[in-house]
Amino acid sequence: MNTAIIVFAFNRLEAFKNTINSLLQNTESADSDLFVFVDGPRKQKVGEADKVAAVQEYVRQIKGFKSVTYTFAEVNNGLGPSIIKGVTQVINQYGSAIVLEDDLLAADNFLEFMNDCLDFYEKNDKIWSIGGMSFAL
Repeated sequence: MNTAIIVFAFNRLEAFKNTINSLLQNTESADSDLFVFVDGPRKQKVGEADKVAAVQEYVRQIKGFKSVTYTFAEVNNGLGPSIIKGVTQVINQYGSAIVLEDDLLAADNFLEFMNDCLDFYEKNDKIWSIGGMSFAL
């Protein structure tokens, strides 16, 4: 079984689309549950509500995953509190999660790598997290 995927988004539609499209290049995406958390706009930022609304509209149209579940915050909670709440919710339900922000690109073997590592280290209590990162040149 593939681990649930969490993506945290805010007001950057094009970056977020790129993140989703990169995940969809992984064959495992079709058998993965996707959770998207979109933070609310900041009241003092002119035009931000429209940017957040555009991200929310895109989220409603995402296809290609086993399931897509989304949560839209009414107000801006900030990245830290949003991540803590979202990750806690999904981990309580699934036991583990693959977590990304809306400005990351996944290689076409990213989900395979993460799922394999999570399976391999599942019973090793010395391993608390697994990361995958490569600087693009």
